[in-house]
Amino acid sequence: MSLGVCGIGFVVYQLLLPQPDFATSSLLNDKAMHFIAFGGLTAWFAGLFERHALPVLAIVMTGLGLATEVAQGAMALGRVADGSDFFADVAGIAFALLLARVGTEHWAMWFEGWFDQNR
Repeated sequence: MSLGVCGIGFVVYQLLLPQPDFATSSLLNDKAMHFIAFGGLTAWFAGLFERHALPVLAIVMTGLGLATEVAQGAMALGRVADGSDFFADVAGIAFALLLARVGTEHWAMWFEGWFDQNR
């Protein structure tokens, strides 16, 4: 779970940077980055939790997406809240959960176990 927590920290940091370094140099647009970030985080945690916990994961990840948009709107440091960013977050979350439902769950448990043994 430690890698997933680091991933959340990285995504939140990038979303709350006053002037994101990646925004001007990236080949991906902002919505694609939101989709990939939240889809990737959700896929990671879906690989750690049992299937019955996926609805809770969906709620938590959606709350994180909403919280980052609210924080961007409240910052007044060049960032603005954007509803379409939130919808891209939710689309990434839904896609990752769909993948988890079709049989990719538990993949991250193996990786986390290997990582913890080899640090």
